Amino acid sequence: LLPGLCPALPAPSWQRWLLLLVGIQLARGQCPEQCQCVRTAQVECSGAGITTVPSPIPANAMTLQIINTRIAELGDASFGNASLLIGLRIEKNNLSRISPGAFQHLLPHLEKLLLDNNFIEVLPPQGFFGLNKLKLLTLSSNHITELPCCLFDTMPHLRELDLGRNSLATLPDGIFVNLTSLGKLILSHNQLAALPRGAFTGLSKLLDLQLDTNQLSALDDEVFASLPNLKTLNLRKNQLESVPRGLLDPLKKLSSVYLSGNPWRCDCNLCYLHSWILGNSEKVKLSTQVSCKSPPHLAGQAVTSLRDDHLTCQATLPLSASFTPSLPFTSTSSQGISMLLSPGALPTAAPTTDTRWHPDTGGGCRCLTRATGSREGEQWPRNAGDPAPDQLETSLDPGHGPLLPAGSGRGFCLHLLPIPGGYLQGASSPWGRRSQGLLPRAPASSPRRITGCVGARASIVTL
Repeated sequence: LLPGLCPALPAPSWQRWLLLLVGIQLARGQCPEQCQCVRTAQVECSGAGITTVPSPIPANAMTLQIINTRIAELGDASFGNASLLIGLRIEKNNLSRISPGAFQHLLPHLEKLLLDNNFIEVLPPQGFFGLNKLKLLTLSSNHITELPCCLFDTMPHLRELDLGRNSLATLPDGIFVNLTSLGKLILSHNQLAALPRGAFTGLSKLLDLQLDTNQLSALDDEVFASLPNLKTLNLRKNQLESVPRGLLDPLKKLSSVYLSGNPWRCDCNLCYLHSWILGNSEKVKLSTQVSCKSPPHLAGQAVTSLRDDHLTCQATLPLSASFTPSLPFTSTSSQGISMLLSPGALPTAAPTTDTRWHPDTGGGCRCLTRATGSREGEQWPRNAGDPAPDQLETSLDPGHGPLLPAGSGRGFCLHLLPIPGGYLQGASSPWGRRSQGLLPRAPASSPRRITGCVGARASIVTL
């Protein structure tokens, strides 16, 4: 060999290079107009001049990107016979409509489908049927207002679902039940005001749940019960004033929770969350920003800076109520209960009662777990040997009128004030104008612990 010249490649290597070059040229020759076939299996299309899905898509294409076009609709079989596609990205287009059969030829291998930053409002119920290999689906920054009930039924391998920055106001019960492999769910920046109890049923492998920047004002106590492996929960920037007792207890693996940006009402309904935050301070991120919105005297204070005795509720009697108390005490207590008491309401005989005492469960709140009837001004004798009540479960003579109507699913808050000879109980009834922290849909036949307060009426009982 002459100096400076490379040795000749063996014939088989030359043949492989030749075949590769020919393959590249063939792929370029098949490339649709206004698209680039950067590699043999990658097609990129962009430009305002594109109004329909470019064709023909090379049969050997494995990834297709359609970005910044004026495509408004994906019709049936829009992608021809591109059955080898693994990734499809259609972003920043005028896309507003997807036909039920738009992806029908992409079923065998598609793993990633990105449809962000479009104008999609409605998704066809069977639009994603058959995409059994899909692992990533993103639909963020569209205008989706609702999710059809069967939309995600055939995606057993989906690992990440992004529905953020849409206009979702609610979720169908069990909408994600078949997403048994899902690890991350993004629902941020929607208009969710409530979540059904079964919203996250089936998501036993979920690790990351993003619910920030919605309109959530109440949560069911079991809404997260089916998420045993959840590690990150983001509830920032909602309208939560309190959460139900036990809400976070099933989340044994939780390591990061975000609660700031909510208008927390720091009264007796926040006892559970206050206790949970203090006991799990390393898990609560931005904890100094978790602050009270009300009552006024606590506004702006960090929840972590409060003592248990700061978290009190106030119950008032109707101004028309008038009686003289049979035991001496002041009208305003250290527990924050302010009541108007005038002549003639307390009877001398006690009603039929069945009273049970329970110890405090750890949240620092005194709660009424069940009441089937009551009336204002009833007096109950208290046995000298009874311990100080932390929780009270009672069934009263129904002839005195219902305080918790059957099937109402609503409750009231118990307040206890120590007085000479017993305790003064104030309980706000379900007919109040304001309700906070109520447990929705609690069946009367299966009483639940209720810590919510409703604040217009009250019953006064000396124990």
